[in-house]
Amino acid sequence: EYFAKCLENKKEKYSEKELFYLFENDLRKFIGNVLNNEFNGDWWRKGIPTKIRVSCVARREEGLDEEKDRDLILFANFYDYKGILENNKSEFSKHMNVKKWCSKLNELGPIRNTLAHNRDLDSAYEKIKNCYEELKKII
Repeated sequence: EYFAKCLENKKEKYSEKELFYLFENDLRKFIGNVLNNEFNGDWWRKGIPTKIRVSCVARREEGLDEEKDRDLILFANFYDYKGILENNKSEFSKHMNVKKWCSKLNELGPIRNTLAHNRDLDSAYEKIKNCYEELKKII
């Protein structure tokens, strides 16, 4: 719903929250696509570390009833993406500098948490925008 609102209210400049929403969802899609291609469709079991898989299943189980059939990657913590990249370094290195992107994710983590808890953070826009533009080039 929030994504639809972002597109519906398309303007020259997204808010930090909208931009981060688009970034994180594209990152999830990118992770799924790369791992799906590498592991012939069994990307969740073969590409996602066990600890992260278990956490995602638990979070989905604790979630709202209408979320019970949602894709498990949607229940990953933002910091889990770094673990996924590091665990599959050889696969992701074909597309990006994994060490650099893990560093970027570390920098974006606190920004993401601030935005997710609805605290304004005007200074974050350029950092999010730059990372998102880089990710779109990779994709």
